[in-house]
Amino acid sequence: MMRKILFMVLVLSLVFSLAACGDKAENDAASDAVEETTPEPTDASTTAAPPTTEPGPKKVNKWIEFSDDSDSSERNAVKVGDGGGHKSIGVKFTADFIITGISLSCPSWSDDIGTMVFKIYSWDTDYETTTSKDPVFVDTETFVDYPDNSMMEVMFGDEIPAGTYLWELSEGKDGVGVWASKTHGSEGLVFYKNGEPFTDGTAFNGELIGYVMSE
Repeated sequence: MMRKILFMVLVLSLVFSLAACGDKAENDAASDAVEETTPEPTDASTTAAPPTTEPGPKKVNKWIEFSDDSDSSERNAVKVGDGGGHKSIGVKFTADFIITGISLSCPSWSDDIGTMVFKIYSWDTDYETTTSKDPVFVDTETFVDYPDNSMMEVMFGDEIPAGTYLWELSEGKDGVGVWASKTHGSEGLVFYKNGEPFTDGTAFNGELIGYVMSE
């Protein structure tokens, strides 16, 4: 009887020993897996800082206002074309910036009907010489049957570099024109009607727009 008991004790001891070895092996394997997947700590002092870049040039808007039209009682409509209007009107100007567009206040004598052709020429000597050459920009679509007293805007497809130019409205039909103020206009501008400078102190209501690049 004692032998059987001793035999059973030995068997149980062996079973417990084998189970303990299996648990240890599993724990060791799990520890190895953790060690393999745990990343090495990063030293913040060795991390490369992102490169710094200098800010690039930016567009700075510039413009030339043709007149001070704050007093509406001092405005008058200048007609272009048929019905007693001028054959052409225009402004000689010098811009120290890249030119991108123009806006003009235009009446159509209450019927929203009529057309004008807008052009820009590089200035050369005088009005006649200037307009005898090909314009640098022509627009035949903007000033067509526009609503009366609209602020018409022309954006140039190709930017025009700084320089001295003449813009002109001509070929007016069916009662069209430009609003003007009884002022001498901005410094350096010369206003024309029929190829001759204005002498009555009239300046058109509108502005030339563009930009320069900052350094």
